[in-house]
Amino acid sequence: MRIASFNVPPLLRKAAKIATAVFCVACLVVFCERAWQGRSGIAASFTFFFSSSLLLCAELFLMCANLALETLRWKAVRSIFARGSLRDDALATLRGVGLGNVTPANIGEHVGRAMSYSDKRSATLASVVASVIQTAAIVMLGFISSILFSLSCDSPIPSEATTFCLFGSIASILTAALFFILFRKRLPPRSVWGRRVAIAFALNLTKVSVFSLQLAILLSTGEPPSPLLFLAVAVYYFFVTVVPRVNIIDVGVKGGLASWILTPLCDGDVVASAVIFIWALNIVVPSVVGYALLAVGNRCSNQGQPSDD
Repeated sequence: MRIASFNVPPLLRKAAKIATAVFCVACLVVFCERAWQGRSGIAASFTFFFSSSLLLCAELFLMCANLALETLRWKAVRSIFARGSLRDDALATLRGVGLGNVTPANIGEHVGRAMSYSDKRSATLASVVASVIQTAAIVMLGFISSILFSLSCDSPIPSEATTFCLFGSIASILTAALFFILFRKRLPPRSVWGRRVAIAFALNLTKVSVFSLQLAILLSTGEPPSPLLFLAVAVYYFFVTVVPRVNIIDVGVKGGLASWILTPLCDGDVVASAVIFIWALNIVVPSVVGYALLAVGNRCSNQGQPSDD
């Protein structure tokens, strides 16, 4: 299957990478300074997080659920393009996390996933499609949340955030529709991909809901989060998705966005603590596992590619 390719000048790509890294480092410095100033409150929040065994178990369970959903939704998309087993898909997921979290715009994620399959070109294409579907799921939830906040006469989060999220979502939807119209003739028959893409999208919506719930539970200090808080977290993740960043050092970017969007609903120290906790749990821990699997390389991943049929 042919797809459109966009040739970006190497100098422009390099400049974009450097600018993204500098932006993330600058945000990290600012976030660390603010965290240091509020260190007593942040320490108290972390003491509470780690003293609640129920909260810790819930967060660990939701992290594992995120990884399981990621593996299943990746399998649904990958099976359209290349053959592989569930074991390959689990390895690809962790390797993708490991490489994706140290590269701008998660570009390394595609390389990490493709390592687990003999047909790396098709697997890379599947990875790009999977990322588009995930972005679509985040945009949809952000769109719905921004509409609900816009209809509210007394929105608890900044109106600028909901307005940007609303129009940004509409622009994303229109862009996706335009690309589909332009390149629909290059796609395989819908009978080949329609059902599996629908399954992947549904799994993505579930995954986004799960990691939104994961953060919302922390922000509500272990209590069941309110619907408004859950919607605000969905808006927050929209911004996290569209703002350029390098995941492994993006805690400053996330901290700044969370402070802007979520502090009207939560204490500022709790917000900073929750962002750091989720960053360590969902980014650092899976990345360490992914790096370990990357060190193994292809020795265990290319010993035959069983069919999905």
